[in-house]
Amino acid sequence: EDAPPPSRLRGRVPRDLETVCLKCLARDPARRYPVAGALAEDLGGRAEWVSGPSGGTTVRLELPAIPLA
Repeated sequence: EDAPPPSRLRGRVPRDLETVCLKCLARDPARRYPVAGALAEDLGGRAEWVSGPSGGTTVRLELPAIPLA
């Protein structure tokens, strides 16, 4: 079974963000992003590649605030 939609847990999650999250969390690997670049593309240019503390590459996202209540 796939992960529940983020909106079920928090309510007001933007639809595009929820779609990206669900694709990342899909149980079936064939339904996930094949490469990080595809994920970055779907994030609409809001992703910035940065060096991680261990020398690896991470992605920093600039997303709008989502109310937690």
